[in-house]
Amino acid sequence: MKLLKIEIKGIAMHENTVININKPLTVLFGDVQNGKTTILNAVRWGLGCIVPDNVIKDGCTEGEIFLAFDNATSRRAFYKAKDGSEVARPLEYIENGKLVKEPIKYLKTKVNPFLLNNEYFMQMSLTEQMKFFVALFGVDTTVENKLIATAEEANKILRIEIKAAGDINPISVEKPNLEALLKEKEGIVAENVKVQTAYDGDLALALVRTSDITRAHEDLKTLEAQMEDLIIKIGAKRDWISNNPPLPAIQTPLFYDVTNVEARISNAKADDVLYQQYVTECAKLAAKQKKEEELKSGELALKAAKEAKTAKLSGYSEKTGIDGLLFIDGGYTYDGVAFDMLSTSGRISLSEKLSALFPSDFSVDLIDRAESLGKRNLINLANLAALEGRTIIATVVSDEFATDSENVGVFKVSDGNVE
Repeated sequence: MKLLKIEIKGIAMHENTVININKPLTVLFGDVQNGKTTILNAVRWGLGCIVPDNVIKDGCTEGEIFLAFDNATSRRAFYKAKDGSEVARPLEYIENGKLVKEPIKYLKTKVNPFLLNNEYFMQMSLTEQMKFFVALFGVDTTVENKLIATAEEANKILRIEIKAAGDINPISVEKPNLEALLKEKEGIVAENVKVQTAYDGDLALALVRTSDITRAHEDLKTLEAQMEDLIIKIGAKRDWISNNPPLPAIQTPLFYDVTNVEARISNAKADDVLYQQYVTECAKLAAKQKKEEELKSGELALKAAKEAKTAKLSGYSEKTGIDGLLFIDGGYTYDGVAFDMLSTSGRISLSEKLSALFPSDFSVDLIDRAESLGKRNLINLANLAALEGRTIIATVVSDEFATDSENVGVFKVSDGNVE
């Protein structure tokens, strides 16, 4: 559907502007803030785009936008209420001679979103742009993104743990045979118990014998005192004493010395502490080495996931049909320029190519600040629009715009007047 005429009355700087569209490219040039962009917005507002407050020209009580297409018309009017506020009348859209009910809802199904807003794509955040690409081209790396995020998080934890482990250099220590030394001491102590028991037995026997001799002497004294009556008993006692001489003196036994083995046990315990520290350090080192191996595997997995994602993105890039658009990890590039570094001309060029992918009943493209494209590119766009049967309206900030191209119509816009 071709746009043939734009009429703007009492809107912004425009009191009564009429532009007949009869060329593939219509250039609106002039200084800034003279009403060029308002003409583009008037087309958008006439096709159902949201209208800002206070669009009526100062000094006017009413405003109107009228668009004429080859088989449809759109009229959008505004007036000032008694309280000074602006009120929009319902949009009137007639297509093929019939008044369309719910025109704004209807136009949303017919109008290319880039027509209503040539910054439609570039005003999106990167996240919104990538969702847009998912919907448009099926660019979906959700699985790869999850694999990469999981690998990166695991590698991050491993790096922290490895760094926390620090330098581990275990000093080799031979494990002491503490058990054998303790057993040796146990044997010595057992032998000493036996010696003590034998000594205790001998000592008890000697004490008993000494006690018996003492009593025998006492008895002897008693018998001697009773010499006459006990002579026989005295003789008997003397015989017993003669036959039972005193036992030899009991010698203090020699105990086995445990000092040496106790010293060796003490040294062995100290050595065992060092050995246990060595075992612990070896375990730490083994754990650190295991984490380092896991990190190596994780980094290989991360690299593989990123390569898979890159390959997948490369495949999507080839399928878009848009020369210069390349999907990369974390975003995209256009003509070799990262998404966040695109110039105004680059943004416009990409938006134009994306816009061309959308079907639209209105073959109209609106380009604001097109001077960034350069005159040659604008002429090329005009020639392309002529071949495709499209209409382009572009604003250019400039004091003049001269061309002899038969596909370009030029209008100067100054203080809301179109010449």
